[in-house]
Amino acid sequence: MDDAKNGTDIKNWVELRHNCSPFDMFTRLRHGVEQDIATLVALLSDKRPATEFKIIAESNFFAVTRQVAGEYAERSPWVQFSWNNEGIRVKNFRGASEKAVLTLNDSGECKLKLEDGKELNCWQFRKRFLEDLFFNF
Repeated sequence: MDDAKNGTDIKNWVELRHNCSPFDMFTRLRHGVEQDIATLVALLSDKRPATEFKIIAESNFFAVTRQVAGEYAERSPWVQFSWNNEGIRVKNFRGASEKAVLTLNDSGECKLKLEDGKELNCWQFRKRFLEDLFFNF
């Protein structure tokens, strides 16, 4: 008897876990952040002072910065996502930092597992660290 009685039929958990890698999640995070920025820029077009979001990227990290018209660029808030073989790390301009490892839950979903044991979807992880950058200015 496998998983049929609890409603999940995971045929190949090894393949699912293999595809739940830090690099793959990092790539998903980056694409998700790009979509988040596009959505926010469209929503803010007439409601806030001229605000520009930029993504600065290298092979193992990307950072998102926010520049509001009239602010000094050196004081621009930012959030940086990076990855290595152990997981994903995110830090921000306020000094907050968090590391997540990748895990495959019992439903076969790839999740970001925080140091406190909480498991997050990709969008929840992005929200946790981008919400302040996006909305508190």
